Amino acid sequence: MGQGQNGVPWPPVLVVDDDEPTRQAERMLLEDAGYVVFEAADGIAALELLRQRGEPCVVVLDMVMPRLDGAGVIRAVALDRKLRRRTAIILLTARRLSLQLALSRMLTALATPVILKPFDIDMLLEAVALAHQRLASGKRR
Repeated sequence: MGQGQNGVPWPPVLVVDDDEPTRQAERMLLEDAGYVVFEAADGIAALELLRQRGEPCVVVLDMVMPRLDGAGVIRAVALDRKLRRRTAIILLTARRLSLQLALSRMLTALATPVILKPFDIDMLLEAVALAHQRLASGKRR
C-alpha cells in the first residue's frame, strides 16, 4: 500500500495533531500500512515542515490545535500556489462542523475530505490512498 505505480514510493504523510497519543496512534497505523510518516504538533510546525521539505505530501490534519488550528493551515495552503499543488489534506475533527462559508469553499477547492473522530481505520486509510492518487495524477488546484 505504500507504493504507487511501478514500485515508486508514495509521497510521505504528515500527521498534525496536538494530542501526542492520538498523533502516535495515527503514525503507527499509517506506518503499518506502509507509508512514510512524519509529525507536527501544531499548524505552525506543519507549515514549516511542508515548506522545508518541498515535496508532495498528504496531510492528516486535526482541526483544533494551539498556535495555528486546522482552518489556519488550510487557509495557508489554499493561498500558497506551490503548497496547494503538492499538498493533499484530510481533515480530522471531533466535532461536527458548521463551517464558515469561506472555509467550506476552501475545503471544496482543495478536495479535502472531513473525517469525524473517533475515525474508522479503514476510512482513514482509504482517504490517504485517494489523496495519494490525487497527488500522483496532478489533480490539485
